[in-house]
Amino acid sequence: MRYLILIVFLWGVCLAPRYSNAQNRELAKLELLQEQLKTALEDTNKVNLLQSISYQYNFINPELGVEYGE
Repeated sequence: MRYLILIVFLWGVCLAPRYSNAQNRELAKLELLQEQLKTALEDTNKVNLLQSISYQYNFINPELGVEYGE
């Protein structure tokens, strides 16, 4: 039983950094999209940026994703 607990614990420790790296990449992508949005012209490029931001926020904060979508 001890070995099973040890294996589960070590497996969790090994996988935890992968999930935090994925979240950091998503946040970095959002920051880049928001910076591009500041200088975007009022055309389809801005609409595409807003759609991308909305899509990314749906994984992190769905309410904010809806706001960007609207």
